[in-house]
Amino acid sequence: MFNEKEYAKRYYAKNKERIKGRSKIWRRNNPDQAKQAVNAWRKNNIERKRELNRLWAKNNPAAYKEWVKKNPYRIKANNVRYYSENSISHIIIQRVYEDNIKKYGTLTCYLCLKPILFGKDCIEHKIPYSRGGTNNYENLGVAHRSCNSKKHNKTHIEVLNNAKISR
Repeated sequence: MFNEKEYAKRYYAKNKERIKGRSKIWRRNNPDQAKQAVNAWRKNNIERKRELNRLWAKNNPAAYKEWVKKNPYRIKANNVRYYSENSISHIIIQRVYEDNIKKYGTLTCYLCLKPILFGKDCIEHKIPYSRGGTNNYENLGVAHRSCNSKKHNKTHIEVLNNAKISR
């Protein structure tokens, strides 16, 4: 019996270089269609793309570190996207940032009360999600990435009582 998938695999293995060459030429001659195809694949394979990105970062730590330095805005966008996918709406995130600026006059870390430079901030759960915290507005704050890392999975009250973050 004819198995189409098995045939396709064997054909590709046998003609791999020729297929790659034709694909490369097609992408060069049709850049808009190629970009649309890539975007469609990314949209339909979100988890696979994340898995490939994690694998690349793990296997290329120096290159990943360099990429992070060159693309801080992408990291920030990914953080916002992550929280959006986990039921924090962009409206709540915007409200947290706006209220922080209204309260302190400039974007300020709610843990150490020091101003935050652009790109060095993150949304923070006052009661960690892992300890029963929610994604509600009242449980969110803006913090330095470094303060957030020091806080780990403690509540903000525990951190302030232990004075790991200097005010």
